[in-house]
Amino acid sequence: MGGMFFWFRVKGVTDAYHIVTQRALEKGVSIPTLCSSQCPLNRVCVIQVILVSGNHFTASSKGQPSPYIRASFSLVSETTMDAAFQILAEAIREELAEKK
Repeated sequence: MGGMFFWFRVKGVTDAYHIVTQRALEKGVSIPTLCSSQCPLNRVCVIQVILVSGNHFTASSKGQPSPYIRASFSLVSETTMDAAFQILAEAIREELAEKK
């Protein structure tokens, strides 16, 4: 399975930055600068789907909160995609539960 980008909005979240940079990363889904053996968690990211929060892509409001996430992937198996999005779903559920 391959693709370039998949964009989605996280309902109930005003800023997806923490989901991407903390929760998903801790679970093994990567962000671009950490997808290597140089990962500060001292491990290679286990799922090769890269997540980036939407605030990095706004032209007029850089750094503003965004509920969007962009998933980047290429030539990964369906099993890997399923695993990555299950991890992401868990990270989103945790974020939503913490906000209640």
